[in-house]
Amino acid sequence: MCLFILSTGNQGIYSETREAVVTRLGMSGFDVSGFESSDDGMVTSSSITISTPASAAPASAAASAPQLANATYWQYKWQADGEVYGPYSSEQMEDWKGQSLFGDAGVSVRKLNADGSPASADFNNSKRVDFSLYID
Repeated sequence: MCLFILSTGNQGIYSETREAVVTRLGMSGFDVSGFESSDDGMVTSSSITISTPASAAPASAAASAPQLANATYWQYKWQADGEVYGPYSSEQMEDWKGQSLFGDAGVSVRKLNADGSPASADFNNSKRVDFSLYID
C-alpha cells in the first residue's frame, strides 16, 4: 500500500497518519474496507480488501453530467501520464488540499464543464488552485 503511494511521488508516506493513508488510498479508487485500529492504535489488516472497484474508473462525460449541474467539479491525476480520477467537488478538493493529502508536490488538476467534459485539456498543479473560490 505504501509502495503505491510512494509511486505517486509522496516521499513522506511513512510519517503520515493511518487516516491520511487510508484516505489517500480511497482517493485513488481503492476499496479500503477492512482497516481497523486496535486498542493500542496500531492498524490491523486481517481483512483488508485492496482492489480497484469498477466504480472508481474515470467516469465518462455522459455519466457525469447529472452530478455536475450546480457546482464546480474537478479531475485530478497523480502523475503526468497517470490515470485521471473524478469528478470531485470543489469542497472535496479543498478539504483534501487542506489536509495535505496531495503531498508536497501537489497533483495535476483540471476543472470540468457542466456537461462533465474537461474545461481545458491542460492540467494545473493543485498548489496553484484556490478551490475555495469555486465553492458557492
